Amino acid sequence: VVDHEAWGYFADRYDFEMAGVVIPGGSTEAEPSSSDLAALVDVIKDTGVPAIFANNAGGASRMVEAVAAEVGDIEVVTLFEGSLGDPGSGADTYQDMMRTNAHAIADALQ
Repeated sequence: VVDHEAWGYFADRYDFEMAGVVIPGGSTEAEPSSSDLAALVDVIKDTGVPAIFANNAGGASRMVEAVAAEVGDIEVVTLFEGSLGDPGSGADTYQDMMRTNAHAIADALQ
């Protein structure tokens, strides 16, 4: 599960299945309905999703945290998106950012 659909490109490229999206549509400013979030919680519980992946800019963090709290036993993993990280962050070059994100995703899904 991801915070928004931009991660669909990564999922398609590396053959990951996205079970759901916290903020449907292309904008982190969108507001999903309470029934959308409840349905996502059900999908997470029914499929055993181990993590929600959210971007480091935090655009959807309030809703990601609400979904995670409702699910209970789930990890929220922050990924770099949209810009590089500070020196020493593991995302100070594009290649390092992609490698750091890939490792974070793989570790959370094990």
